[in-house]
Amino acid sequence: MRYRWTLLVAGVIGVVALSCTGAREASAPIMAPQKSVAWDPFLDTLQERTLKFFLETTPENGLAYDRWPSPSPSSIGAVGYALTCYPIAVERGMITRAEGARRAATTLRYLYSLPQHPGSTAVSGYKGFFYHFVDVRDGSRYWNCELSTIDTGLMLMGAFTCQSYFDGVTPDEAALRAYTDSLYRRVDWQWATNNGPGISHGWKPESGFNATTWRGMTNRRSSSCLLSVRRPIPCGMACGSTGWSPAAGRTIVARASSASPRSSVISSRFAGSISAA
Repeated sequence: MRYRWTLLVAGVIGVVALSCTGAREASAPIMAPQKSVAWDPFLDTLQERTLKFFLETTPENGLAYDRWPSPSPSSIGAVGYALTCYPIAVERGMITRAEGARRAATTLRYLYSLPQHPGSTAVSGYKGFFYHFVDVRDGSRYWNCELSTIDTGLMLMGAFTCQSYFDGVTPDEAALRAYTDSLYRRVDWQWATNNGPGISHGWKPESGFNATTWRGMTNRRSSSCLLSVRRPIPCGMACGSTGWSPAAGRTIVARASSASPRSSVISSRFAGSISAA
C-alpha cells in the first residue's frame, strides 16, 4: 500500500511540474525561426562603386555632377545624394570622419554663399530654393532651367542626414549643422504653393510657376511634402487631404496627386514626428 501511495504522490508531483513548465513555456514569447540569408557580394560591390562615384568625381565645392563622364552641370538633387554618401562612406571606412565632415561643411557653406534673387542670370536660386541644374564652376543657373522644389528637397534631405550624423564639436561638424539650419529655414514653402492646394514643381523668372503640383507621396517626391510640414504651413495646403486611414501602424491620408494618381500622402500626424524645434 505504501508503495502505491508513493507512486501516486510521485505521479501528482510530475503532473504539476509538467503543468507549471507548460504554463511558463506558453507564456514565453514565440520566436519566429531564423532563416539563414545568403549575402550577395554584388551588393557590396555596388555600394562601394556608388560611394566612390561621389567621392572621386565631386568637385571641391561639393556640386556633384548630374552624370559622368560626359560633360554636364551639377544637379542640386545629386548634391543631396553626395551629402548622404559621406556618413555612409565614414561608416564603411572609406574616408575618415574628419574628411566626411569637411566635405559636407564645404558643400553646405558653398551653397549658402551662392546668389539668390528673382533675376534670370548670375543666380543660383530664389526664395531659398535652388535651380535644378547649376554650373559646377560657379553655381550659376544652367540651361535656363527651373527653380526646382523637389531637387531642393533632395539636397536638404542629404543635408539633414549629415546634420544628424555629424553631431560632434569639431569646427566642421558644428558648421555643417548651422549651415543646414540656415539653408532649410530660408526656404519659403508657402510661396511655392502659389496659393494653391499643393507644391508647385518649379518656377522660372521668365514664365512663373509650373502648373503641375506635388500633392502626394511619389517615391523621392515625398521629401517636398515632409520638408514643407516642418515649416509653419498647413499640411492640407502643402499635401492635400481627403481623410485619415490607418496603414502600417501609422495614420495617413490618401490623396490623388496631380503628378501621380496612385500616390498617397503621409499626414501631418506622422510628419510631425520630424518637426523642427
